[in-house]
Amino acid sequence: MNKFIWPIIYFCFVLLLLTFFMLFFTFPEEKTLLTSFGVFLFSFLLFIGYCKREKIRSHVFHPLFLKRWGGFITEGFLFFCIIALVQYLAYKNPLSFDATATKKNSLSEVSRNIAQALPSDVKMEVFVTKNERDKYEDFLNLYRVENSKIDIEYIDIDLNAPLAKKYNVTQNGVIFIVHGEKRFRVLSPSELEVSRNMKKILREEKDIIYYITGHRELNLHDEQRTGGSFLKGIMLNSSIEIRFLDLKTEDFPSDAKVVLLWGPREGFLKSETEKILSFLERPESRMLMAFDPDFNAHKLQSFYDAFAPLYGLKMVNSLVVDFKSQIQGYDGTVPLVREFNKDHFITRNFQGQVFFPYALMLQIENRADWTPLFESSSYPYSWGEMNFGEVVLKEIVYDEARDIKGPIVMGAA
Repeated sequence: MNKFIWPIIYFCFVLLLLTFFMLFFTFPEEKTLLTSFGVFLFSFLLFIGYCKREKIRSHVFHPLFLKRWGGFITEGFLFFCIIALVQYLAYKNPLSFDATATKKNSLSEVSRNIAQALPSDVKMEVFVTKNERDKYEDFLNLYRVENSKIDIEYIDIDLNAPLAKKYNVTQNGVIFIVHGEKRFRVLSPSELEVSRNMKKILREEKDIIYYITGHRELNLHDEQRTGGSFLKGIMLNSSIEIRFLDLKTEDFPSDAKVVLLWGPREGFLKSETEKILSFLERPESRMLMAFDPDFNAHKLQSFYDAFAPLYGLKMVNSLVVDFKSQIQGYDGTVPLVREFNKDHFITRNFQGQVFFPYALMLQIENRADWTPLFESSSYPYSWGEMNFGEVVLKEIVYDEARDIKGPIVMGAA
């Protein structure tokens, strides 16, 4: 029986060594697994060497050692090199075949052209837990089929919390397209969004967002809980350049395509309102606006009144209350949204739940141009509260004559 023990041990070692090489070239991003496997394999080798130290010493220093074993060692080394080379080529040059009639397992022609045109140092960083990785791997590997130089790194957000915090990753499935100093954050793990961000690499111009100031908007430099530094960090980590714009003294630049207006607390001059409305008439102009209810005065009412008849969306200076879906302890003033519009590309892949403290009510007057993204619960649990005195006194009740029955739209596009 003893004479079979060492052949079995040698066979197990060779098998483990082959497995290590296969894992190394197939899953190079699994650094923790490979390091642990390598340490175990090295320890195994030291164990064999220690047990066979006398025999190894007698063979190595034997005059005929090279003549007896040189050819075998060379052949073994070449064999492992060939195996490693085959694994490396298979990883770097993946092949796939889509047998479905609708080609649902293939990229569109536009995406294939974008992938093929990418430079050699493009990398995709995928922040995803190990359990969810398979959902992204098959899809993203389609890009490597078109361009084998694309590198994909999967980062476990549970094991790499500091790195996830650095890039403001708070949920599973966040993808970054990286090229040199450029880093683009993919809004949703879909072919449209991945290809759109890859296309940015091929462009010379930067993505720029103009941030309107001068009305006590959210301070992007404020690092407190109520400040906007987190929002600023997300934009900067997505390689978006932020330019501040004061409409009292400046006009919209010619390169302004995307504008952000977030939480103004002071009213707009007539000239500022005219500049904003004029900007919205430009081709390809986009503007993201967020407003808070004004408890003390209707400082923004003139802007609301100018915007609504032109674009069919009315901002109503009221507070959305929701007693069914809310953060407990706030008397319904912090609605909790669990469902988003799955038919709109902005919210199609939204997951989890989001709370909206002191949300403003929106009324869509032209359904052909606007789509609700998320709403409050239905009446009698939710309504638009018009009496801010009740909110201050924490005596919120529905008033048939003044308040507006839910569901209340809180976000629209």
